[in-house]
Amino acid sequence: MTTHGTRTAPAGTGATNSSRSSLPLWLPALFLLAFSFGTDDLIIAGILPDISRDLDVSVATGGRLVTVFALTFALGAPVAAFLTARLPRRRVLIGAAAVFVPANVGAALSPAYGPLPVARIISGPAAATASPAAFAIAATAAPEGRQGEGPRVLRTASWRSLTRR
Repeated sequence: MTTHGTRTAPAGTGATNSSRSSLPLWLPALFLLAFSFGTDDLIIAGILPDISRDLDVSVATGGRLVTVFALTFALGAPVAAFLTARLPRRRVLIGAAAVFVPANVGAALSPAYGPLPVARIISGPAAATASPAAFAIAATAAPEGRQGEGPRVLRTASWRSLTRR
């Protein structure tokens, strides 16, 4: 005999098993995080002429901000996965966001070009650390029978961050 709704969601996620028709409350927060991590990679490309003009650097020099983020994300992801494999996913996600957000605030408030690559070098690995943790939380915190919905929503956030419509 199979019983439904007996799986307990991880503490602190706000997930409940009582409602099968609505998404859990924590899922929109994960959606916004996934969207912001994905957007952060390419946001510079859209405002590159403005950044170059405001900071008096060439477009090529400004474009390095995209490259620095992408490289540190790509190189940092396997290292972060190894270093955080045994840690609780929620703690990893919160820690990565605690690094990612101030790095981006620092980048936004930067009066010169010099601090921008540093901020991008910090935010790239933070995003690389947070992304898999968010997907793991989305899958494991979902009510029984709906584990695929969380990752689907995060994939949508990632996809939307890379496309314009």
